[in-house]
Amino acid sequence: MQVSHERKRRRKHRAAPVTKTVSKSIFETQYVKHGVWGLALILTLWTLFGSVQSSRAHYYFQKAKNGLAAFSAGDFLQQQAIITAAKAAIEIDPARANYYETLGSLYEYLALNVIAEKHKDKDTIMVQRQWLDLAYSHYLSAVDLRPYWPVTHANLGMIRWRQNTIDEQLFTHITNAHRLGRMKAEVHEFIVQIGGALYLSQHPYFMEQQAMFAHHFSNGIRNQQSRKVVLGYIAAMNIKSDVCGWIKQDEHSQKLLKCLKNG
Repeated sequence: MQVSHERKRRRKHRAAPVTKTVSKSIFETQYVKHGVWGLALILTLWTLFGSVQSSRAHYYFQKAKNGLAAFSAGDFLQQQAIITAAKAAIEIDPARANYYETLGSLYEYLALNVIAEKHKDKDTIMVQRQWLDLAYSHYLSAVDLRPYWPVTHANLGMIRWRQNTIDEQLFTHITNAHRLGRMKAEVHEFIVQIGGALYLSQHPYFMEQQAMFAHHFSNGIRNQQSRKVVLGYIAAMNIKSDVCGWIKQDEHSQKLLKCLKNG
């Protein structure tokens, strides 16, 4: 009996068993799990929305590009629909420089179509000016997004020239186009036309920058993409003998222009 009482006392003094509590990770809690899944769903939907919007913008842009080809061929039957498509592409994705460039070119072709008309009234001339202004503004937007693309600077300069505005801004566009696109066909065509006109009008800027203009006459003749336009312009302006003198250091261009007796 005494031993039994001792055993009972020993049992009473035994420490109670320790229960270990394992805390759950923050990512295993119900609310956090739901939050993670919700965030994943939002990101998925946002990506899908962006993809759909990008596809829509590209669709309208392609329509505008096709319209640009039609405009360049003198077909303006779908004028409103094409302009609307170009604007829609920009509205959906306003960070694309080529979208603004295309819309600017569309307005430029519309203005050129009016310029080509022999008989223009005051209202038509006003519309022509508005289209040139719109083309210029969209080219400016394009150059803001893509400042190192030389063709945009050439386009800006050509619009300035078509507006009969010969000022420091025009010369800046010429300089930028030359600096960024010394060997670009579109830049050759632009600077050759400006240079020839400035030379014939005896503008002092031509004399100041004659080396630059000579560079583009020479390389414009060499470049197969610009050769036809440059040679055609030289013939139309009747400045072949003058150009031959400017490019006398470039024997190959002289042969193509048929400056040399044996060319």
